Amino acid sequence: MKIFGSIKELVSTVFRQNGKEIELKPNSASYASVTTPVVELPPPDSGTVELVGKTSAQTLTNKTIDGDSNTLQDIAASSLKTVLADADKALVRDATGAVTSAKIANVNVDAAAAIAYSKLSLANSIVNADIASAAGIVDTKLATISTAGKVANSATTATDANTVGAIIARDGSGNFSAGAITATSFNGPLTSSAISGATSVSYAVTTANADSTVTPAADRPVILLNNTVSTTINSVANPAAGKQVFLINDGLVDLTINDNNGGSTGIFTGTGSPFTLKTNASVSLLYNSSQSRWVLSGGAGGSGSGGTVLLVGQSSTGLVVGDVMYVNGTNFTKASAAAANTAEVVGVVSNIIDASSYEVTLTGLVEKAGWGLTPGEVYFLSATTSGAITVTEPSTIGQVSVPIGVAQTSTQLIVSPKRGVVVGGTNARTELTLASASTTNIFNAQTPTLYQAGELTGWVKLGNSQKFYFRAPFAQNGAETNWNISPSYVGDTPPAGFSIQMSSAGVVSVTCPTFAGTGLVNYALNAPAVGATFPLAVDASSLTTGTVAAARLPLATSTTPGAISYYEESSWSVTFASSANITGTAVATGGSYTRIGNTVFVRIASITGCSITTAGAQTYLDINSTGLPGVTNSTIFYGSSYCAIVASPNEILPVAIADSSPTHSRIFLGIGSTSGLGVVNGDAINISSVYFTYTI
Repeated sequence: MKIFGSIKELVSTVFRQNGKEIELKPNSASYASVTTPVVELPPPDSGTVELVGKTSAQTLTNKTIDGDSNTLQDIAASSLKTVLADADKALVRDATGAVTSAKIANVNVDAAAAIAYSKLSLANSIVNADIASAAGIVDTKLATISTAGKVANSATTATDANTVGAIIARDGSGNFSAGAITATSFNGPLTSSAISGATSVSYAVTTANADSTVTPAADRPVILLNNTVSTTINSVANPAAGKQVFLINDGLVDLTINDNNGGSTGIFTGTGSPFTLKTNASVSLLYNSSQSRWVLSGGAGGSGSGGTVLLVGQSSTGLVVGDVMYVNGTNFTKASAAAANTAEVVGVVSNIIDASSYEVTLTGLVEKAGWGLTPGEVYFLSATTSGAITVTEPSTIGQVSVPIGVAQTSTQLIVSPKRGVVVGGTNARTELTLASASTTNIFNAQTPTLYQAGELTGWVKLGNSQKFYFRAPFAQNGAETNWNISPSYVGDTPPAGFSIQMSSAGVVSVTCPTFAGTGLVNYALNAPAVGATFPLAVDASSLTTGTVAAARLPLATSTTPGAISYYEESSWSVTFASSANITGTAVATGGSYTRIGNTVFVRIASITGCSITTAGAQTYLDINSTGLPGVTNSTIFYGSSYCAIVASPNEILPVAIADSSPTHSRIFLGIGSTSGLGVVNGDAINISSVYFTYTI
């Protein structure tokens, strides 16, 4: 552009080119500005003018492009924009065909879309209600449940019963039932209650050669000894309270276990003598920490053991190995063949463990050093010494014949007790020896039981030449002053001089002529008419329990000094009412009384716990009579005692006993004056054996 001429003041000049407009303002602070877009209209004679260039970069504003006639392509995603309200929405076509924006809904997803699980973000979204009850989720889709308490017992098969295939649950006491339990080891000792009802318990085994000290391996209580040379065992290593080990002689020779010869690891055999552990035999050892010794407590096949052994937990005082025992209803007691109620033998003492326990062999081998048995002989329960055995079978009427066992050696008895037979008892078979050319009593119809009638049946053998059977019914006469017996015989004819007779006292005897060899009589009593004459005459020495009425006690006669009308024995709790010149609290022990008829005898074993307050002063104790029978205000007490005053030298003072006036409800126990006897203040009083009596 050229300007010719003079321009007084140029305000602005506008230049336009290529759709742009430039305005120049020389006299303004904003001397230039650019404005776009500029639509240039072509001159009238220019024809068609291109408004948008194909190659130039231009911006269209407020323009509408018909989508039906035009196509937009290669538009980058970053070039597509929307208003803020349409953020996070998708373009969808509505029912009229218009395109709108909206959130994607379930209806917008095709049923065959097959969206992969990995494309979904479902954390913390699925709840229990989202899972159908018939979902049938297989266990391979489940992870291991490791959180405690997530599965209740009620959701499982758990039970405390012995149920096949069920999970174990403990009952309210922490217990459960089970059949066979197989384990390689158990920690801690197994008590009898822990294996109650078990048929067997398996232990780990240590194999070793026994020497002076046997050492069990850890957790292996069974020791298999395979010695080829005789060895003496003195101790077992590694003891612990209550620990148990088992020794099995699997070797070729017998082994000897010494008694108490190894200190704190030594062994008590229970007999005080060495114990022989024979080949293929076993013993168990239990460690008693209070004695610091192993205790041989039973086994099989060894001396002093074998068969069935019972551990008895009661006092062993007065018992020794070899004592024959029975049960008196409460405790094990030495048996005796003197009567049927003490002859029910259960076994023989085979081991004294300690003061409060021992073992009784019910059947098996028992060994006792110095026993002095005769090998091969049958041994019976003794009728004269409780707990003893004898080779002589009891033969006195009323005694009991109880075979205990057979001697294997002079120190060993094979115990096998048999049920006893009362000699001369009803329906019991009795066998007695008959002496040549003598008379032998075989039965008594009055002792120990009165048989008013009956029958003896059996056989008699005289040597090796004669044997015959007899039947001998008997009866008491009507006046009950004599007996009649009528024997008959079958078999060999009894020899001359043989007879069976019955005395007026009811004793049946057999008289034999001279014969060679051994004579025997074997019989049984059949007594259908057993009875007694009433009222019964009872020997008071046989009464052990019950009460005898005073009216049934013996009455006085011209030769009897008096009748007993009342008898009572009782303990008495002694208390004190008052005292004089006494320091401390008197304590009485052993108070008791015995009443015979109307006379009461009272005893106090001792009074201690107090001392003299002042030497030379009168000293006494007032004893309450509370608890003594029949005491009234008129009761008079008589008695004496002794009081030992601890002094240097000791003094023995008499104790006077008198009434405590005026009530007579107390007993005055006066020691008297202590002056001139060397007694000093504080000397102790020890009153012993206080006796006094009174009459009701």
